[in-house]
Amino acid sequence: MSRFVVEVREWKGLDVSPDEVLGLTEAARRLGLSGANSVASLIKHGNLRYVRDTSEPDPRKQGRVLVADVD
Repeated sequence: MSRFVVEVREWKGLDVSPDEVLGLTEAARRLGLSGANSVASLIKHGNLRYVRDTSEPDPRKQGRVLVADVD
């Protein structure tokens, strides 16, 4: 086995309604955090699942988290 490994991510469809996801800024507000960067850190460390809204035309604004994870 190689001593090096690579993380591979795969996007899969998720059947949730728009009211079941939050933008990162709103998630930060609900969690009492300073901003979207704090939420991004929680995502990076595996505390929140990252969801992309593919209908959002601006790729920088596609990030979402599940309301169930925030609650």
